[in-house]
Amino acid sequence: MQQTASIQNCSKPVFSEKNPSFQAVAHRGEITSRWPQGRSGFTLMEVLVVVAIIGVLSGVATLTYAQLLPGYQLKSTIDRIFSTMQMGRSEAIRRSAQCVLVFDPGTEEYHLFVDRTNLSDCHFEPGDEEISSGSISAAHVNYVNSEITFHVNSAGLPAIAFTPRGFIRSPGATFGNGRVVLANSRHEKRAVVTHWSGQVRIE
Repeated sequence: MQQTASIQNCSKPVFSEKNPSFQAVAHRGEITSRWPQGRSGFTLMEVLVVVAIIGVLSGVATLTYAQLLPGYQLKSTIDRIFSTMQMGRSEAIRRSAQCVLVFDPGTEEYHLFVDRTNLSDCHFEPGDEEISSGSISAAHVNYVNSEITFHVNSAGLPAIAFTPRGFIRSPGATFGNGRVVLANSRHEKRAVVTHWSGQVRIE
């Protein structure tokens, strides 16, 4: 009798009330399970639609990045030159020494240094101290040589000097009003403009 009762008890469903989504069925003394009917995965058409949407979004993102990159490179480069000019002015005041910023269109570089030798020519010579330098070619940006209005130094390179009082002058002790212009691959232009009073701005 006890064995018969045990078999009868095993034939009853278990966990059916506590977990309706999972059914346990006793079949010949073994418990098996099955998921509810009607539950299925993605169809092939749904998968293809999702893949197509991802492909379209990836293409749009790549195109947008390619369009925005030249503008970003131009802005970041012009910002670095602006910051270098601000550094040159502050260092000239702090050190009570003339600091010079030279632009080299041939190498696509610029150099900031403390001029300790010939203060009039604004040219780097032995004994001068370089503070900072940068390159614009890495960002695929170029100088617009025809629109650089700074006077040239004794080496024929555009340059400006920051005096210990914070003013800006050009080689030959003239006022340092002028600009340096950059352009990117899309022919967009940005400029850093200086005033002899020491003011620097971006256009």
